[in-house]
Parts: sequence; structure tokens; C-alpha cells
Amino acid sequence: MKVRITFALLILLLLSACASTNSGKPSEYGYLILSGSMVNREARVDGNLVGVDPAEDTQRVRLKAGNHVLELRSKNWVQNEDFTIEAGEKTVIHLP
Repeated sequence: MKVRITFALLILLLLSACASTNSGKPSEYGYLILSGSMVNREARVDGNLVGVDPAEDTQRVRLKAGNHVLELRSKNWVQNEDFTIEAGEKTVIHLP
């Protein structure tokens, strides 16, 4: 009886360990890195305002993998740029 209980516990432990590990698939998220000054600028990804700290030279934004649109705005201009986020990767966009 003890052997069966021990065996069952080992199987349960093994199954729980397998369930908690990554299945080998890359993350479904990646990062957009905005590099450059954001002073007097606003950044939107897919129409949503992203929090960019103007004191930092680089800002990291977590996004789902796939195609996106970056919109940069200042007082006098608007610039749109299409970009792709790869799962588990970083995409760097240098600001003008």
C-alpha cells in the first residue's frame, strides 16, 4: 500500500513539474525600445498612449507579438511608423 501511495505521489509531482515549465514556445510578447529624446513629444502605439519618461534616453514598452503602428507627435508634426514585434525579442526604433 505504501509503495502505491509513494508511486502516485511521484507521478503527481512529475506531472505538476511538467505543467509549470515552458512548453518550448517563445513568449507571445516582445518589447519596443524607443531610443532618443521624448522631450515635448507624445508616443502612441496602435492609438494608445504609452508612458514615456522624457528624462530617460530609452523607453521599453511590452507589446504582443505582431504588427503595430507607432505614432509620434510634437507640437508641429506627426509621424507614423509601422513595425513588427517578434515574440521574445526587442525591436529598437531610434527617434528623430
